[in-house]
Amino acid sequence: MFSVTTETYVAWVTWLLFVGSGLAALAGLLTLGGARRLRYFQVRRDAVLRGWGRLLTSVILFIAALLAMAFGMPMMRLAMPAAALAQLNQTLTPAAALIAPTDTAPPATATLTETATTTNTPGPTPTSTNSPTPTISPTPVLPAAFITAILTATVTPPSQATAVNLRFSTKNDCTVPDSQGIFDQLPKQIFAHFYYDSWLPGVQWSGVWLRDGKVIFTETHLWDGSTGGCGYSNYNNGKNWWDSGTYEVQIFVGGRWLVSNHFQVTGNAPTPTPSLSPTPTTPSATAPPTDTAEPPTATGSPTTTPTRTPVTPTDTPTATFTRTPVTPTDTPTTTPTRTPVPPTNTPSDTPTPSATIYPPGVTALATIELPAGMTTGVLRATPPDGAVVVFVHSGDPVQVLTGYQMIQGVIWREVRLASGDEGWIQAFMLQIIPPP
Repeated sequence: MFSVTTETYVAWVTWLLFVGSGLAALAGLLTLGGARRLRYFQVRRDAVLRGWGRLLTSVILFIAALLAMAFGMPMMRLAMPAAALAQLNQTLTPAAALIAPTDTAPPATATLTETATTTNTPGPTPTSTNSPTPTISPTPVLPAAFITAILTATVTPPSQATAVNLRFSTKNDCTVPDSQGIFDQLPKQIFAHFYYDSWLPGVQWSGVWLRDGKVIFTETHLWDGSTGGCGYSNYNNGKNWWDSGTYEVQIFVGGRWLVSNHFQVTGNAPTPTPSLSPTPTTPSATAPPTDTAEPPTATGSPTTTPTRTPVTPTDTPTATFTRTPVTPTDTPTTTPTRTPVPPTNTPSDTPTPSATIYPPGVTALATIELPAGMTTGVLRATPPDGAVVVFVHSGDPVQVLTGYQMIQGVIWREVRLASGDEGWIQAFMLQIIPPP
């Protein structure tokens, strides 16, 4: 019961008032109808008074329901913001949830989560100044170089907006109570779930992912959920193996930081074992000299030295005849074995027509593939924070141009849309189409 949002409590109270108003009105009408059939005046008058009293109660309950519908949420936020945070944390027992409203109202910011952790250790109160020294940066700043303001965002982020209990998991399940602190390097998607309260639909919120202090992924959207509940930011590392290191996720509303947390990626990424397939080609190259048993003099290359070892045993019975074929060595009998080599190079000309299918200045064809949870991408005039050229979506076909830049470990590619618009986009959002 105590894990629901304040919005749900207000809805319950409103519906109970409406139901009470309806029952009181029904009781009043039945009482007035029964009073007409009473025989004595005094009894009939008392019944009429009771009926009108119940109708008046129905009106009062109806007005109270309207007031709860209109002003319930603002009054709840002013009366017990700490209780709402306790519900979002889902860590307080029902008894603790009843005590939570006694906390001061102003500390509804993200710093409240730090003081809450210090109160868990009531003994070393003098050392509470050391407890707010986790690995999370004390005052993260929204990276304006990677996140720009959404032009359609018209709602001002409320000052009482909060987010707490950021935790990590490979499952998109908000009921996971504990955060997974260590992940291996497999290609997987990681979800960062958090509880939020006092958010307004239409505000701009952002999720920033960092590895060893450097930004590797950002997402920013207009909030389309309720004012309180559970949200998440997710990232799949471009469906590649995660690099080992310390990762941090930061949640912002507008330009204000709300909550952060860390996780570790450990292990060794797979190293491709080089295949030694070219080694069988050397014996195949020595096969033609075996057809000509006598040309050790003509083939002076070191590759013929292994072929002489099998030839000498076979020539041991005909050692006297080895001198007679010396004169035919001048004949180009060995050269025909070399003539088939050029035809083997002719198939190498077949890949060349594949390059002719692209227009000038185009290196490949691709489609836009946005990460999960991201509905709209941005094509910029210059990387990484140039003017927005146009918005793109998953599945949009593009032509990959020759432009290539790496900025802070992120690869940017210059692309051209079917509409003719050209701009820059991060390379992991491109799905290259292999040539036919």
